[in-house]
Amino acid sequence: MAFLEGNLASVDMAVQGSCDHTIVSTGSFGWWAAWLAGGTTIISKHQAVNGSQLDKQFVLTEYFLPNWIILD
Repeated sequence: MAFLEGNLASVDMAVQGSCDHTIVSTGSFGWWAAWLAGGTTIISKHQAVNGSQLDKQFVLTEYFLPNWIILD
């Protein structure tokens, strides 16, 4: 585990993209870092607030890659 502070977003993306494993929170930055890393990715099934507009449009199979581990 590493804590990085004060870097450009591009540096943070490069570092995360070079990792073997990723734990992703809601958001596109972490999603792309996990996609670039290509290793084991763990992500929460709940990406939107229940009943929200995003929740109504959210399709699990379109957001998560097939090999990602989805936690409930």
